[in-house]
Amino acid sequence: MSECCTTTTSESCGPRDARGPALIAPPFPTAARGRDQDGSRFVEDVTLDDLRAHSLLLRLGRSLRPGTALLIMIRIGAGQLVGAPAPAVAIRGRVVQSTPEPLGGYAVAISFDRYRFLSGPDRMQH
Repeated sequence: MSECCTTTTSESCGPRDARGPALIAPPFPTAARGRDQDGSRFVEDVTLDDLRAHSLLLRLGRSLRPGTALLIMIRIGAGQLVGAPAPAVAIRGRVVQSTPEPLGGYAVAISFDRYRFLSGPDRMQH
């Protein structure tokens, strides 16, 4: 595991912000780990809708309360060699808002507490 950058921020986000287009174009394989509203632990493959410098928006199958701590793992590419682990970004953050989606699931806005770049194996295996 290689740590290239760690940051902290208090910037918040919302599921429908007006700051312009996303800075990158998802999809990237993404997983979220935390505790749901009942206090049960979960690890879920999620859909990353938007990724910005200090926040992200993802779709989860469950609602989460604002302030809930999450670990988000985003794989940012395939390993360059067959069998090599893909680089990833591990993000610790807090739920800012959780909004029901018309077709099911929830749009969940996350504000980053800190992040780090990983070059070793994926740590969020199911």
